[in-house]
Amino acid sequence: MTKTVFDKMRHSEPIDMRTSEYQPARDEMARTSSLMYAINRDWLPMMENNTLNAKLNEALDGNIDEGAGILPPAQIDFGNQMHLGKHSFINHSLMASAAGGIDIEEDVQIAPRVNLVTVNHDLKDKMIIKCAPVHIKKGAWIGANATILPGVTIGENSVVGAASVVTKDVPDNCVVVGNPARILKKIEE
Repeated sequence: MTKTVFDKMRHSEPIDMRTSEYQPARDEMARTSSLMYAINRDWLPMMENNTLNAKLNEALDGNIDEGAGILPPAQIDFGNQMHLGKHSFINHSLMASAAGGIDIEEDVQIAPRVNLVTVNHDLKDKMIIKCAPVHIKKGAWIGANATILPGVTIGENSVVGAASVVTKDVPDNCVVVGNPARILKKIEE
């Protein structure tokens, strides 16, 4: 079976953005951007007529589970590469660079102005990208203005402090803070 550009991005294979192979990615960015533009412009009327969640689910290509939601405005580039688990909530001003895949499990809370980044560029040729997924496990809480970098997994029930920059995996049941984020303490069960 031939890998798609999306498979390659999820598996950290280098992609040259100048090639025709990258065209489906450009098309998905245009599809998602168009839907996010409409959502960000009209989210209040959409909330009033109960169409916001359906439109967000369309932007994420059907990958929003029951009881989950995003409060606009939000910036998402690859809706088909992002999943939002049951009863998870993302507050306003999310920036999701999702080419490499963003998987948010159930009962996750994400505060305002959080950056979820899955894309990096080759140091010698900036038109070549290498992506790595971001995975946020069940019950995690990401504080305001935090940044989660490519390839990072946030453990179950862990907390990322406000304005932290997470550069490596966070174990389950931990509080991390700072730039780069370091473990402050373990959360007792």
